[in-house]
Amino acid sequence: MAIVGRPLRPQRMVFQKEVASRLYRGVAHLDMPLASSTHTPATPLIAEEFSTSASRVSLTVAVYVLGFAAGPFLWLPLSKLYGRLPVYNAANVLLLIGSIVCALAPALAWLVVFRFVAGSAAACALTQGSGTIADIIAKEERGKTMSIMAFGTVWAPSIGPAIGGRVAEAFGWRACFWLLAFLVSCGDEYLDDGPCPEYCPRSHSIP
Repeated sequence: MAIVGRPLRPQRMVFQKEVASRLYRGVAHLDMPLASSTHTPATPLIAEEFSTSASRVSLTVAVYVLGFAAGPFLWLPLSKLYGRLPVYNAANVLLLIGSIVCALAPALAWLVVFRFVAGSAAACALTQGSGTIADIIAKEERGKTMSIMAFGTVWAPSIGPAIGGRVAEAFGWRACFWLLAFLVSCGDEYLDDGPCPEYCPRSHSIP
């Protein structure tokens, strides 16, 4: 029977895609909150290179969190129009670009602007993660996946400064952002395998 405007039931995904989705949810909800605080131990190094104060450099944390607040106003409407998978991919590419530009930033202004861009992109997985889990995983299994997602969200801001401090001490503050870019690219690899369905209002045939 053909039903216009209704998507295929995402729960019909094969088991391998469910496992891939759980892995991606863990990676995404680890690296995106991780990015909020990884470079904070390197604040004196950034201030020294750009000949400014540490308080001005700390704006890079504030604007990232501000991006978290602004991002959902963009990503949620787009996910209703085009589906979650294209929006996830677009947000990950934008987060990757933001991280790379921060690593190459020639001035503090560049760092502040693209930290906001990265924060806005990072909000995508945080705001759509639970909805994606509800789409593709059976009710009986959702608790395990939600716990993986919550682990990354809660612990990443705590372990970020410890990781960033060691990386900045060994390789410089720019290496913190190169590390974030690498983690985001890992998330892109999971999405290339298609763990998240296109869940959008299109015409499909449902048996």
